[in-house]
Amino acid sequence: MGLTFATAVGLPYVVSTWLVTLLAPLSVLALIVSGVVAVRRGHGGATHYLAAWAVLLVGVLTLFLHNTACCPPTASPPMPC
Repeated sequence: MGLTFATAVGLPYVVSTWLVTLLAPLSVLALIVSGVVAVRRGHGGATHYLAAWAVLLVGVLTLFLHNTACCPPTASPPMPC
């Protein structure tokens, strides 16, 4: 997070947005890999950690698909007024 703040404050807007865009998926990947490593080492809470990340990423993917109009905003027809 410190690097993100430093890029936002110290660099031009275009450069900082590109860097943040590149750093976000890399940090998510690093956190998921650390969760998998923790599961393999037998840490008790690691499975809950990965389950929470899975739920979060499903929500992010759903929001992405909604915002890009790849899926309808609702699964059922709208209710009449």
